[in-house]
Amino acid sequence: MAGGPSPLRQCLVQRPPLVACALGLAALGLALAALGAHVQAHNVRDSEAQDWNALLAAVAELRFCPESGPAPPPTAGTAASASVSVQVSLRFDLPGGPRPNATRFAATVSARRLGLAGPAAALPVRLVALSPWGGPGSSCLRLDGPAALLPRHREPPRCVLGPTEAAAGVTQGTGGCLRPRYHPDPALTPTLSPEERALCSQRLVLSGLALLGLCALGLALAAAGIWPTPARDKWAQV
Repeated sequence: MAGGPSPLRQCLVQRPPLVACALGLAALGLALAALGAHVQAHNVRDSEAQDWNALLAAVAELRFCPESGPAPPPTAGTAASASVSVQVSLRFDLPGGPRPNATRFAATVSARRLGLAGPAAALPVRLVALSPWGGPGSSCLRLDGPAALLPRHREPPRCVLGPTEAAAGVTQGTGGCLRPRYHPDPALTPTLSPEERALCSQRLVLSGLALLGLCALGLALAAAGIWPTPARDKWAQV
């Protein structure tokens, strides 16, 4: 004996808006659950942390001029100012190719040009680069400026500009001011800690499961006849 259509089938046929909403909730729930699993298994960039790659990319937009004579001593670090020397992949392409001796380059700009906002943005930042340092594509970069400018995560390796290095002057044939090239280092990208990833993953998965449960509940209520059924004549007019 042939039976009538099931309640779920009647629900799917008579309620297209409900079906579309359920499919949307199910797709969003699955996407959140999959995203939570991805966050748990992979490193995720911390968008709220200061990034050395971003700072050095801004430094690479500046023009550094060769400098001769004794280099000024680094500023004394205070609560508002700091001085740090780091080895980074800044490369200065000198006319005629690399020189046997290191060359000192310098630039002074406002902290705003390096991405700093707020009251300290107008303060000067002095940058001194000795290139090459430890290799043809590396430089020792010293930054003297507001402490708020320096990222506190994933710092590059330190380097020391001693009296001999600081006195390095202009190599003959260096030319005018140069804009260096910078290759981002993935090791300097700040990422979420394992605990933060676990918490974020848990919340995403729970949100996805909640949406899937809401989708299933709506379909179950409609199939049981608790959800109001639209009049057929309304659909006939469409």
